[in-house]
Amino acid sequence: MALYKVPALSLLGSNQVEKLVRKHNARILEVNQTYAVIELTGHPEETQALYDELMPMGLWQFVRSGRIAITKSPVERLSNFLALVESRKVKMEQNKVGHYNFVAEPFHVDFSGHLTMGVLGNHLLNCAGFHSTDRGFGIANLNEAHYTWVLSRLAVELDEMPYQYKKFSISTWVENVYRLFTDRNFEILDEDGRTIGYARSVWAMISQQTRKPADLLTLHGGSIVDYVCDKECPIEKPSRIKVDDCEPDTTYEAKYSDIDINGHVNSIKYIERVLDLFPLDMYKEKRIKRFEVAYIAESYYGDTLSFYKQKINENEYNVEIKKNGGEVVCRSKMIFIN
Repeated sequence: MALYKVPALSLLGSNQVEKLVRKHNARILEVNQTYAVIELTGHPEETQALYDELMPMGLWQFVRSGRIAITKSPVERLSNFLALVESRKVKMEQNKVGHYNFVAEPFHVDFSGHLTMGVLGNHLLNCAGFHSTDRGFGIANLNEAHYTWVLSRLAVELDEMPYQYKKFSISTWVENVYRLFTDRNFEILDEDGRTIGYARSVWAMISQQTRKPADLLTLHGGSIVDYVCDKECPIEKPSRIKVDDCEPDTTYEAKYSDIDINGHVNSIKYIERVLDLFPLDMYKEKRIKRFEVAYIAESYYGDTLSFYKQKINENEYNVEIKKNGGEVVCRSKMIFIN
């Protein structure tokens, strides 16, 4: 048996590593924001062949023997990580939940020292990517067939937000798979393993050529349903958000830093713009208890985005974003708590 450690960007940034994994009948043992671990069981010439093909892609570490482990850092002794790797292998076989570790970096927190909702949203989306990639439904794999995942709805409910320099983790799993949509849930835990929040999301797979939804139950022979998990997510599903006619609160022109690899405004950028609709004093007095966003259409570089904010009560607000004065592209709900 052999283990290979490669940079996460090598796996998520292109489909070359995924192709090699399938070619050699290997499996992805672990994926996080920094690296990926690939496992291959076979004869020495087979493990050497995969080694030779991974080397040009930035292979960080390679070990091969009867009982082996791969480290979390280039300088850590291999033997120190053996028990952890083996326990994670067992867990992956026993359940369908992905678990990923993070640190609240100081450049990811706000004035209060807590992680921002935008950064947390990015981490949730990354975890969804890691989890789907490890199960053969990652973006790089789908792009070969000209498909991609798009986020339709997201609801996050928190008891507290991770504090700077503190470790935290996110678990994710697929709750349901329908013909055109899939429900994916998340659990956010602090460094002691205590649950501090949950999130629910709805995703669609669309054709990059027609921009129309794909039939999830026919893709890959419908094998995506094999990953459905009945783990509990005790928060309400994303709600229907309605904003009455009103004057725009502000406008914003989509710029270079807003545009993602698909050529449209990144989904997290809408979250950040909605957060900016509220004054700093409000964040000093209250915190966000629940945040929802529903994505309806795409916007592009140079589009003028108008933000309409409606106050429902003292702690609840609905927001609607329109592009170029007409089409609705996004709606959001924010519920604060003192």
